[in-house]
Amino acid sequence: GFERVSRHLRHWRWLAVLVGIVLLALLFSQLSPAFLQLRNLQNIAVQAAVTGVMAVGMTFIIMTAGIDISVGGILYLTVAVVAWLTINVPGEATILAAYPLALLLGALLGAVNGAIVNLLGLNSLVTTLATLSIFRGLAIHITEARILIPPDAVRFLGIGSIGGIPVPLIVALLTVIVGIYLLNATRFGRHTLAIGASRRSARESGLPVRRTLIMAYVAVGLCAGLAALNLLGRVGAVQSDMGIGIEFTVITAVVLGGTALSGG
Repeated sequence: GFERVSRHLRHWRWLAVLVGIVLLALLFSQLSPAFLQLRNLQNIAVQAAVTGVMAVGMTFIIMTAGIDISVGGILYLTVAVVAWLTINVPGEATILAAYPLALLLGALLGAVNGAIVNLLGLNSLVTTLATLSIFRGLAIHITEARILIPPDAVRFLGIGSIGGIPVPLIVALLTVIVGIYLLNATRFGRHTLAIGASRRSARESGLPVRRTLIMAYVAVGLCAGLAALNLLGRVGAVQSDMGIGIEFTVITAVVLGGTALSGG
């Protein structure tokens, strides 16, 4: 029946993505013998960790048939605040506070998006496109469009390693595990899927639609704040072009991962 055909199509889609990756790896290995070396593959994985972390949060937004274009602005504003604070208020306490501050700020900015979209009933694309400009403008105001170099102590999530495994990979893996758990084992995940399939049916069924949608935007903001710490640690400086265009890379990763733009 239809469900069997649908399962087969999903299977072949994953196979097509896998074959594409293998073919690209073979092509690049021919262009550069160093491509398949362990160190190079590790570098690629570390660079992709920022996208991977943000894609976990974006998955929940797209599952609700929404979109968040402002994640690059959230990332830039977060690194700007963290860098400014650790430079102008030196001390070990400030370094330690920078990590929870980045997560809190990302979640707060995500909540702002969620509140505007769901409480005011505005389109998610238009709203987050506007907040993208606002967040980037605030970051430019904070940094004065200058390059800021924070203390090395705040770079652990970007350049640190545990047992020889780069911390960015560990963070990305843990984020994926948490995302899978939230999606498959919590009411939030079930409600997210139900809302994406039919918001009207979810509302008539008594599901907390607004609260769930706001939580989805908080999740993507939280992931953007975590990715910001990762990127700041790896790059080692705040530049005015940070985060530009990354939202499209993240959305592409989510779609390639099998999430339908139509929601559900």
